[in-house]
Amino acid sequence: MLSRRKCINLDITSTCTLECPDCQREVYKQKGLKVPGHNMSIKDFKIVYNYFEEISFCGQISDPIFNPNFIDMLKICHDRKVNIHTAASHKSWDWYMEAFDACPHARWEFGLDGLPKESSTYRKNQDGIKIFDLMVEGKKRGIKMVWQYIAFDYNKDSVNEARQIAKKEGIKFNLIEQYYKQGSSPHKKAWIAPK
Repeated sequence: MLSRRKCINLDITSTCTLECPDCQREVYKQKGLKVPGHNMSIKDFKIVYNYFEEISFCGQISDPIFNPNFIDMLKICHDRKVNIHTAASHKSWDWYMEAFDACPHARWEFGLDGLPKESSTYRKNQDGIKIFDLMVEGKKRGIKMVWQYIAFDYNKDSVNEARQIAKKEGIKFNLIEQYYKQGSSPHKKAWIAPK
């Protein structure tokens, strides 16, 4: 019998409503290819779940919130360390509250690249104000919240303000100063790591 492994990252769907220029899914689209993947079933999730102590839901070509089984998966994770990485804002407020309640010990890391009003410059189709409000509400509910902020030319002057806002709200601030660039993003050459 195999012993449990430490951690696994799962990309549990192939769906995302955002069109971030450097995302791998945009590379597939530019090449006229179908974005690979499918919605992981509860049955398959339980098989994987049994072998890992920590589950991370972080889509490389998707956003985990779009798997129709996601809330049920969170309910199963009552005895595991859980990390959720998301940036999409296209679920209802009530859906997010149900997701928070399904696994209250989970750590949610929201991709919000800039102040809420400017994040959609890179995260195309994102409602940054809604994402920020969700982080604040989650924190009020005792959920671990993280503001992931990728630095670009358009938002580099807002880093300190965003960090102060996060601190005021009790939200951890995670500044990404380097990342792998791909695709044909107009931000590809303009990206700057603030010091």
